[in-house]
Amino acid sequence: MPLKIRCPHCQKTLLAEEWTIGEPRRCPSCTMGFTVPIPFEEDDFPDDAPAAVGVTCPRCQHPLASGNPLCRRCFTDLRNGERLSYRSRLWYGSTWAWAQLVGSGLLVMAAAIGGTIGVRHWLDQKPPPTPIPVVDPIGRAESQALFQARTGAERDAALRTLQRLGDRGTAAFIARFEEETKEISTRQIANLRAAIEYVRSIEPSVEHRARLLPGLSRCTDQSALRADAEQARGLLGDADALPELRRQWLGQLRRLLFYERFARQSTASSRAALDHVLRAERRAFMRIVAALRALERSDAETVLARLVDSFWISRRWLGQRTTEGFSEALFRTARSAVAGDEGLEFGPAARDSIRTARRRLDRTAGDVAPDLAGAIGLTLKQMAPQYARVRTRIVERLAKELASGAPEERQRIAWALAQLSGRSLGGLRALDHPLDVKPAHIEAVDRFARFEAAGGGNGDPLRHPERGYPARPRFPYRVISASAQHEHALLAEMRTDAQRATAALDTWRRMDLGCTPRVPALLDVRTEMPALQRACGLVLAAECAPDALTMPLRLWRLAQDEPDWLRELASALRAVHEHDGGAKDAWAVRLRAAAPAHLHRFQLECLGRILGRGRPDLLQLLSKSKLSDNDQRMVRRFADRARNDR
Repeated sequence: MPLKIRCPHCQKTLLAEEWTIGEPRRCPSCTMGFTVPIPFEEDDFPDDAPAAVGVTCPRCQHPLASGNPLCRRCFTDLRNGERLSYRSRLWYGSTWAWAQLVGSGLLVMAAAIGGTIGVRHWLDQKPPPTPIPVVDPIGRAESQALFQARTGAERDAALRTLQRLGDRGTAAFIARFEEETKEISTRQIANLRAAIEYVRSIEPSVEHRARLLPGLSRCTDQSALRADAEQARGLLGDADALPELRRQWLGQLRRLLFYERFARQSTASSRAALDHVLRAERRAFMRIVAALRALERSDAETVLARLVDSFWISRRWLGQRTTEGFSEALFRTARSAVAGDEGLEFGPAARDSIRTARRRLDRTAGDVAPDLAGAIGLTLKQMAPQYARVRTRIVERLAKELASGAPEERQRIAWALAQLSGRSLGGLRALDHPLDVKPAHIEAVDRFARFEAAGGGNGDPLRHPERGYPARPRFPYRVISASAQHEHALLAEMRTDAQRATAALDTWRRMDLGCTPRVPALLDVRTEMPALQRACGLVLAAECAPDALTMPLRLWRLAQDEPDWLRELASALRAVHEHDGGAKDAWAVRLRAAAPAHLHRFQLECLGRILGRGRPDLLQLLSKSKLSDNDQRMVRRFADRARNDR
């Protein structure tokens, strides 16, 4: 219970707890410090009596009231000198101590609850947005130089510098590329073409591809940049570029096949320039193939199905006899890229590339129409004949689906099935074109499908379409080389008069046309021909090999219907081509210049041109002929000129 005490300083009566006896306290009235005395009764002590203090604690020396068994400062039991346990000390705590303890517990609980809520909120919140990467300063100056170049040399130098930087300059280039492609002007065409070339040479990340594609799409709106931009989109894996890449692939392949056929028909003098053109065309074609191969990594079947769709139409192209050029290009596109892609390839990498093409074409054949599956089978037969099982699967499918196709598709399926199976099928295998297939051939293939193919044997006979099968088209034009066109024009000139025939012979020699296949045909006495053209043919035949003229010259001995002056020229030509090394003089003895007056000089010039191609001793036999001295001199002069023109 509270005790009544008095402040020794202000004599104010105060109330104190019993356990505070002997402890220092401060008076709330005068704020002076004092020790709590032993309680008193007002009648026991006078007002001026000093406060009495009891014993002290033996442990902490704290003054205590007499008779107090416990020191509340250090919780020492004065009866046995031991300190109380911590649990026992709580019962002796003051109200203030209990208030502090409870308050501390509440603070700890509040802190724990707040921490739990904060951690839960931190775990539930969304991740912060990815910060925009800071553009690497490396490559910024080079990119600026590329887009601000004014000459081709500056553009090439900036492009080479960027390519040397590699991936370090990619970020800076992409940032500048995005700015330049927002609005494209005609002045930027050349620089943007160089920038697209740089895009082709790098391997950007997924983020960089997403930033490059919008700019490349805007570049496709410009006709001068469309081809390069679509190829770059293909290299980045954009499937939307496939239709345009297919159009480029077909157009470039058609142009390449035409140039190759033209080069085979050209002379050696013009072959060097054509080889340069062919190398450029092949490089352009391989650039398109590289873009298509990038798309094949994600969906090869779709890409190849779009390309093989034009297999049968390509038979109408100039430059290929059947479809060998298209098949080679299709197989090359289906292959994976290896070193030396334009030449011979050996080693494990080349074998893996061929196997990749086989797997891709095999999967594509199962997804396309039957006639296109036959086209893939023909391609594999030409380019990879070792994969017979793939062709067998294709043959089985064609045999089952022959009756379900349209008339033109039936013709293609039947023709492809005959070529792949190796069977005659009523003479179908010997046909050159699918449109030559007739109903009898279709019936033979149907019998093969029903009785010999897997799963057949009881099917109904095939019904032919009411409108019949389409016929083979006739081509309105064909490939004629420049040399063949000149040859045709010069042969026409040789039919007119002596003066123009002589000029045509000079042009023939100047153009170095040589002994073409038409020259021996000019000597064939079984065909009617103007005398002037026949004489020019004898002159041109002097440059041919003797073996090519054996039979025509043998027939000239029996050609009694030909003019005598032409027979004299033929005898001189036989003397030029004799192999015994001697000079028989029979031809010279009969030589008398029997040509008409208006062709006299022309005959002498033709004779001189022929003898000028032979041995020198032939000219000495002219003295045995019936020619005048003036005619002999003219013949020798023409022979010397022909010998000097070799």
